[in-house]
Amino acid sequence: MTWSVDYKCHVATVLHQNKGNNDVRGHLGTEAINKSEVVISVTKTDDNPPAAMVSAEYSRAMPFQDFYIKRDPEGVPYIDKDYSPVDQTSGTGKRSIMPSDYPSEFHKVVLNIIFENADEMTSSPFKSAIISALDIASVGVVAIGESKARIFMEFYGQKNYVEIKEKQKGNKTLIRFNPIHKDITPLVKQIESVNQLSIQLTNGVRE
Repeated sequence: MTWSVDYKCHVATVLHQNKGNNDVRGHLGTEAINKSEVVISVTKTDDNPPAAMVSAEYSRAMPFQDFYIKRDPEGVPYIDKDYSPVDQTSGTGKRSIMPSDYPSEFHKVVLNIIFENADEMTSSPFKSAIISALDIASVGVVAIGESKARIFMEFYGQKNYVEIKEKQKGNKTLIRFNPIHKDITPLVKQIESVNQLSIQLTNGVRE
């Protein structure tokens, strides 16, 4: 950060991802995400020959739409604007799930699951809770990893579902549930109401 200010320059850092979960490696990777304006992932597709999917995994402003880079017969890379976005984590050729694909009712149930026994938590447990709650609310239809959980977290902050306070509790980011979205309906009933909706929406998105 000091270099970017002192030398008035942009700093780009290239990091490898873990093969198991696609998270960036080590403490350096975590801090790089915390400090970055935009975190971009480049993933090889299953095509033959393969393309490179470029995605905005995390952005402090509006993220860009996924795009794909291929090589022409001479080996020169180019952006293929006609290529359809796919979910490379599933290997099924289906578009990746985004939080905007689901209505507010779905997200409110997810957050009520997360905050059933607490009104606030730090960011790392919150992202883990998002992954688990999505699995419960959608009967396993929506499966995400750490990077996508961060996108959901930022989405919830932008929509004012939660309040994100940077570096509050023990020098950690604190996530607080907005009480206006608290639902006193039993969670079992809430989950039942969104299960079928989740399946329908997910199938529609992936088609």
